[in-house]
Amino acid sequence: MLPSITLKANDAVELGYLYQKYFSGVIGNYPFLASNAINIGAYIDWTIYNAGISKLNKEKLEQIVNISDINLKKQILTTIYEVSNSYYDIVRQKQQLEYYNEIINYNIEREKITKAKFNSGNVPKTELLQSTIDLNISRKTLSIRNM
Repeated sequence: MLPSITLKANDAVELGYLYQKYFSGVIGNYPFLASNAINIGAYIDWTIYNAGISKLNKEKLEQIVNISDINLKKQILTTIYEVSNSYYDIVRQKQQLEYYNEIINYNIEREKITKAKFNSGNVPKTELLQSTIDLNISRKTLSIRNM
């Protein structure tokens, strides 16, 4: 809103040589010709009313700041969501691993009990083989899940 003042100065110097021959036979020989032109000017420019451009620019910058704040909050919330989601995924996988380990431990104990019963003659060999098969399936399932 302040005025702007511009000062300009210009100096033009021209040097030349002139040789003229007239019809009347007169010869004009001017070996050194010089001209000098100086221009000086001062300009004042002052905008009294700029149709509210300053106010519009201020509002535009405020909107840009608001959008930046919203984008920052969105990025923070997205990061929190991703971290929380990853954490709960790890907890879920840990619980599944404990679950499969518990099943394997159960099948190991079942095989030991069935082997003891088979050695004492209380159960047929098919039960012992079935408990061994169940243990191997549990171990295979756990190894496939860990890949």
